[in-house]
Amino acid sequence: MGFSQDTAKAIDVYENTIKQIKIHPIDKNGLKYIHPIRDKHVIKQLDTSSWADATTIISGRNRKWCEEGFKSVVILEHEYGLDGNGRDNNFNYVAKRLKAECIPTIAVLHTVLQKPNTHQKKVLQELSENCSQLIVLSPSAIDILKDGYNIENVTYIPHGVPEIDRSISKQDRKSGFGLEGKFMVGTTGLVSPGKGLKYGIEGYSKFLKMVNPDFAKNIIYVISGQTHPEIIDYNNGKDPHRKELLDLCENLGLNPIETKNERINRDRKINLEDHRVIFVNAHLGDNTLTNLISATDVGLTPYKSPQQISSGILFYHAGIGTPCVSSDNICAKDLYRNRKGEHFYIEDLLKRKKDEKFHKEVSGVLAEIGNTDQIGQGLRYAFEHIPTIESNILKKGLPMAWPVVAAEYVKLFTDLVSNKKTNICQIPFIDN
Repeated sequence: MGFSQDTAKAIDVYENTIKQIKIHPIDKNGLKYIHPIRDKHVIKQLDTSSWADATTIISGRNRKWCEEGFKSVVILEHEYGLDGNGRDNNFNYVAKRLKAECIPTIAVLHTVLQKPNTHQKKVLQELSENCSQLIVLSPSAIDILKDGYNIENVTYIPHGVPEIDRSISKQDRKSGFGLEGKFMVGTTGLVSPGKGLKYGIEGYSKFLKMVNPDFAKNIIYVISGQTHPEIIDYNNGKDPHRKELLDLCENLGLNPIETKNERINRDRKINLEDHRVIFVNAHLGDNTLTNLISATDVGLTPYKSPQQISSGILFYHAGIGTPCVSSDNICAKDLYRNRKGEHFYIEDLLKRKKDEKFHKEVSGVLAEIGNTDQIGQGLRYAFEHIPTIESNILKKGLPMAWPVVAAEYVKLFTDLVSNKKTNICQIPFIDN
């Protein structure tokens, strides 16, 4: 998922308001996280002069547009790991220069830490000073920034999610992957230790032992996505983490199989009766990713970090309406709670069996990080309550659709442009 690409594509609809969109992707040692579009200049992550060059290009482009009566707005897509070697402050270098030229600048914060170190805190505080507005992707981040960073110029705009053709049934989507007749548990996205897949696999194994054997033999866990490119690069082209996961599955008797075909089993070469886990070691295009989540009965996101404030995969599950069991990170806790602020932890769901109102409100199931027993129990609960959870999470996910999100961004752009008579914006992105 390319957040900036998807945002730009959604905003394109406003062609009478948005004059032009440019993207400056960030590249580290040749490892491109996305396929750049609309770029005139690729920022070399570890080269500070490259950030300066991008800023010069953006500033020059802005002066040109001002001469023609247009206004520019810049979005910086901030993530700590993208900023040089992790101790640099290149985002603020860019923001400060743009502020000096009176160019409205927005920073989208993909990470907001509850317990930042001195450098991490300083970076966001300076972004607040140098940018017109900060955007967060989960509501809780607003309180974290206000209470922990003394930052006020922040607003919440949801992470956009795709709209899907709801006339296509889940079974038809499964058939498109050659997985018809199976009940699917799914984890999607780049594979890395931080995804907590070890916990997910162990919890899934326990789940299989909790259900009727006739049901269990028709369940399959699909773990889809390539290993994070930095892991491969760090290990000189090898993939030790994936091997650890495959070995774990073998030891648990799950008989895993790996395929590099994103269509998984459309050629029907895999005997699904023999395997309880499929690893799809392939790059997933947007359509494949969306269809795979749509085909999944219950998603599983066992992330290891409690401070995870944003997860595109969790947002996609919400927008598509796929039930999910997640570790209790901030993003999941924002999604999986009722209007009273009560969270849907599996332990509470099991304790409050007679509280029908509470169960009718469930939009997703939370398990404590690393608690594989709770993951297993959560999967069983989710399968037993799929219709209720689907309905509730979809109500939360529909306002995240890209057309809705794009409208919020365009409104913000026009609000930031002071001269209402020339409210056509050119939007350069700095992207990951």
